[in-house]
Amino acid sequence: MRVLVVDDHPMIVDAVGLVLSTLDARAEIIDADTVQKAIARVAGVEIDLALVDLALPGMRGAEAIASLRHACPDLPLVVLSGNDDPAIIFAALDAGAMGYIPKSTGRKGMLEALARVLRGDSYLPPGIVNRIDALADRPSVDWRDLGLTERQREVLELMIRGISNKGICKRLAISENTVKVHVSAIFRSLGVTNRTQAVIAAHRLGLASRSPH
Repeated sequence: MRVLVVDDHPMIVDAVGLVLSTLDARAEIIDADTVQKAIARVAGVEIDLALVDLALPGMRGAEAIASLRHACPDLPLVVLSGNDDPAIIFAALDAGAMGYIPKSTGRKGMLEALARVLRGDSYLPPGIVNRIDALADRPSVDWRDLGLTERQREVLELMIRGISNKGICKRLAISENTVKVHVSAIFRSLGVTNRTQAVIAAHRLGLASRSPH
């Protein structure tokens, strides 16, 4: 496993390395303290995940995420930051980050978060979605207005609850390929490109508040 950590604090890089070694003893950290250095360091290198701070020299917040996303369109990006401003976090997610991990997260929580994103799932800590949700107006939208089928509504509800694709398979008794088809259709309907953006969009549209928990 090879992980890119873009942060200008060496202690954070070391701490992430220790946590990752628990998940994979052979984990390799590639670190960079600016977006420009990060792009140069990963050119032609296969990376499993990038953890990116939002307060970087020369390029901050959503701009950093957007620049990395443009240079490495297939690279899974997750924000690792001490910034808890919901507007900045939302902007980073909107720019293509698939999750947000606060730097204040304890070791156990960090392990859980990293394990989830390495499986391809999104990760947002409890409370973040609701804080972001409070920033946006929520028009009255019904899931039928988006062209979603009943099954896609069920899949979206489980996505909102943070259930992985495999978990959705078990709960709905359908194949993983079928889940992926439904998830792709949901992305198209919501105009998003990843699970985290889909969850945020569902909250902004008021769909999440009507989902059973």
